[in-house]
Amino acid sequence: MSRRMAALAIGGFVVVLLTAYLPTAGVFVPFAPPIGTVSGTRIPDSSVQALPEYTNQRVIMVNYTANGTAGSSGVFWTELYYRTSSDMPWVRYAPPWNPSGQWSGQLGFSTGAIAAGTILFDTYFTGGEATYEFLTVAVDRGFWTEYDVKAPGFKDTPAKARTTLDTRPPKLFVATPTPGSYTNEKVLRWLAEDEVSGVAKVLVSLDGAAPDVFTEPMGSMDLALTVEGAHTAVVRAVDRAGNAEEIEDPFHYDPNAPTLQITAPQRDSFVNNRNVEVRWTAGDSGSSIAALALSVDSNPPVALAPTDTSYILRDLLERGHVLTLIARDLAGNLATQTIGFGVDATPPEVTLISPKADSYANVQQLQVLWTGFDAVSGVEKYRLTLDGTGPVDLTSAAGYTFPDVPEGRRLLTLEAIDRAGNAAVVSARVTVDVTLPEVSITAPVQGATVSGNVAANWTATDAGSGIARVQLLFDSQPAIVVTGAQTHALGTIAVGPHAVTVRAWDNAGNMQEATVAFTYALVPGGPAGGLPAIDFWILMAIIGAIAVGSAYYAVRRRKRAQA
Repeated sequence: MSRRMAALAIGGFVVVLLTAYLPTAGVFVPFAPPIGTVSGTRIPDSSVQALPEYTNQRVIMVNYTANGTAGSSGVFWTELYYRTSSDMPWVRYAPPWNPSGQWSGQLGFSTGAIAAGTILFDTYFTGGEATYEFLTVAVDRGFWTEYDVKAPGFKDTPAKARTTLDTRPPKLFVATPTPGSYTNEKVLRWLAEDEVSGVAKVLVSLDGAAPDVFTEPMGSMDLALTVEGAHTAVVRAVDRAGNAEEIEDPFHYDPNAPTLQITAPQRDSFVNNRNVEVRWTAGDSGSSIAALALSVDSNPPVALAPTDTSYILRDLLERGHVLTLIARDLAGNLATQTIGFGVDATPPEVTLISPKADSYANVQQLQVLWTGFDAVSGVEKYRLTLDGTGPVDLTSAAGYTFPDVPEGRRLLTLEAIDRAGNAAVVSARVTVDVTLPEVSITAPVQGATVSGNVAANWTATDAGSGIARVQLLFDSQPAIVVTGAQTHALGTIAVGPHAVTVRAWDNAGNMQEATVAFTYALVPGGPAGGLPAIDFWILMAIIGAIAVGSAYYAVRRRKRAQA
């Protein structure tokens, strides 16, 4: 009985409630245009808390407040509309967990009650990154609605809040120094960009120090680098939505140029080969050698491997050249060395003036004279040797005298050496002979008295260089050459004293002479003049005949004159 009475009581309460509420519910249905009083006080309203200009939260918290209308039972629900452009229609936000799109918030049951709530706007269901505009529409329990969402003009309803979703960090690029690189610069350069919200700031720190803050997306910063070695810069770009991109930039600071030394050819030297090997040493204590290049006479450089230590230049002309070697380390530091050198593959020209080949010298102070010439590098020195010993080096002289040269056949060698090391050699054999020839007159004998036919006899010898010439002088008569002979007839000789001289020269020019004095007389007891007896009487007969004949003719001439 008691259960039946309870059921009847509940049923009666429901009937009374429906009788009081159904007339109103039949007139105002959800989403129906609001029907207010003349003053419009039955239209509910709502507001949305201001949102940040940019956000990186994919789920946006939309805080709203809805006001119910007088005479109603408070706010029933609130709807959230969004759009991504002001010229697009509003779209009701109805995620899978709330397909009706009705958000109750904190419900109020008194007339004019306020409902407040937070709607979690998940952009995963609305298209992701974009600029979102939001509009709330409040519906009270009398089904009065804030806006007629089906009316054509609803799309022109202004937004109540706006924000831009940017979930991607900025793009950040460190131009110099690049991570892991070697550098000789003290400047860090960066470029940051963000297509959605834009870059708000860039923070740069070196080796853990407090960062410097920059507002420009592209810029540079002077780094306080004083020590060569490893360093780390940290660059952090933050966009206006709070997204950040960070680059850790380890690098090696090396402000010092490599060491470079050309070891061959020597500076300002000459080489005697048209194919020249260039040798060098190169090093770098900070980073290492990255590249080498070699250029000759301003021609385009030849790229070399960083580990190369030599290179052969081929077919160079015989003249001066300029060589430049360039070394670059990993940090970009450069070292260069330039030298001048010459190529001379032609020996000098040298001529021995004195002594001549196979000549003789009659002094022990042997004088040597020569000329030398080299068109490219010039003669650097002359080297003299005598019999292969005691080289004498001379730099500029064109003559030299060997002292105290022993007698005999000697070999003289003259070598001209140019600055490139080319050599030209001439030699000559010379016989040194300072001893006079030996000359002896064997007839007539010194102080003798001779008669008849007289001939001079002699000997002339020279052990050193040999007899070159012999002369015979008789009294004051002109000298006659008797080289190769050992006797000579003196011819008609007057009675009285006479002198014979024999002069002999050797091949070295030494001269020796011998002289004898003698008297020429008639034959002992014979006629004057020293003629033989028979010759004398013949002569007397001839003279007598002439005298007789002359007398005869004289007598006859006198007789004719008398007649």
